[in-house]
Amino acid sequence: MVWVELAESTSEHISLVGQWRSDPESVQASLHTALSWDHFRSRYAQIASLPPFFLRSDMQRVAFVYFRPHRGSVEVSVIVAPDCRGRGYGSCALEVAERRAVEAGVGELVAYIRPENRASKALFEKAGYKAEGTADYPLCDLSESVEVLVYRRFLKPLSERVCVIAEIGSNWMVGDRMETARELIEKAASAGVDAVKFQTFKASTLYAPHAGKSDYLGDSRDINEILRDLEMGYEQIPALAKMAREAGVEFMSSAFSVEDCKAIDPYVKRHKVASYENAYTPLLEYVAQTGKPILLSTGASYMAEIAYALSVLQGSGPVTLLQCAAAYPAEPASLHLRAMQTLHQAFGLEVGLSDHSLDPVMAPVMAVALGAKVVEKHYTLSRSLPGPDHAFSVEPDELAELVSRVRLAEQMRGDLEKRVCEQEKELFYFAKRACQATASIAKGEVIGGNIALLRPGKNRKGSHPCCLEALLGKRAVRDIASGEGICMEDVR
Repeated sequence: MVWVELAESTSEHISLVGQWRSDPESVQASLHTALSWDHFRSRYAQIASLPPFFLRSDMQRVAFVYFRPHRGSVEVSVIVAPDCRGRGYGSCALEVAERRAVEAGVGELVAYIRPENRASKALFEKAGYKAEGTADYPLCDLSESVEVLVYRRFLKPLSERVCVIAEIGSNWMVGDRMETARELIEKAASAGVDAVKFQTFKASTLYAPHAGKSDYLGDSRDINEILRDLEMGYEQIPALAKMAREAGVEFMSSAFSVEDCKAIDPYVKRHKVASYENAYTPLLEYVAQTGKPILLSTGASYMAEIAYALSVLQGSGPVTLLQCAAAYPAEPASLHLRAMQTLHQAFGLEVGLSDHSLDPVMAPVMAVALGAKVVEKHYTLSRSLPGPDHAFSVEPDELAELVSRVRLAEQMRGDLEKRVCEQEKELFYFAKRACQATASIAKGEVIGGNIALLRPGKNRKGSHPCCLEALLGKRAVRDIASGEGICMEDVR
């Protein structure tokens, strides 16, 4: 299992990168020589949204990746630890680098490689980079440049739409169960969710015999007795899946054993692994074998446990890690939503939220702002219904509000580029101060007391205020009307 550790300008990290770069093979292929504290920061940490990182395999750092702006593109470079070469870590590092670049809104990555560096050429070609000729590359430590090969890869942007999942769970098991399920599915579809999710389990495969009562449920019965009443019959799965399909939403169900997963696999596009099952090796192995996307919930889990689960899932379909407070209901202080960013940085995977809090909107909206691509929320027809999960679930009108607010949060989140947006442009030209004429200026007249930093309104906008000193003392090359902007091309 590989994961990401952000690189910092510490003596340990600088020394390690320096050792790797001093390896004879690296020196021969490198476009730079010396390494110092200042050089580490200035060369490797030039893009705030793409900090340098180490790729780790278990406890060992196996590769170093950094990004830097160069000639209008974002350059990516990979250094593999000398004793780890030839083991696929370079390709893995490039995959992680691409995911991080896409997340940062980068449209393309470029690599500059010395023609004699056959290993790097093979690495980047395998990763889908296309050769597009040669260029002169300035050596950072020498006053000369070398000819390099240019490899470029255009990146596909991530979908910005958040997947909203209405977690029905066992909340359909009241009254006429199939009719309750239909009503829940149809109302969830009307609320605008992307998917509805159930739970598929057999009580006999969950808890040990005589497990006792669960204090949080407030039910005096043994937990096994409660769960037996909530079992989904495998024969019900096709009907539930059909209801979801007819309502226009995706059908999902969390499986709690290999047999459960076998039963639901023909009917689902992806699998959800619940928090308490993310260490259940046989289930993880089977889910991985399906090749379908996986939502892995991380409630009540340490980072090492998540790394173990992902090591078992290696070779599976894409995995999304769901931050989750495994408490019912979850208190606000237990949610730790910023842990999503930690999970993303450590494992390079998309993240989301499985929310057990009582507020129908706050946590989902905050999660979207922090980068969640999936939001899951328990859902019921009424919190007053009997059963273990109804009390902390949202009702239909709250679910509709949740979806509406998540979609609004998607729009507000935007991307990572700081720019003047289209809606700002009118006032950018009308109200931002610029170099404007305070009186009529004839051709040949000196710019001096006839200029000020003013808002241009409907007048032509002048140069940025930083240009004022450069304009003073120059002569106008044309007649300039009072109020009109004065630009550098208007003087000499």
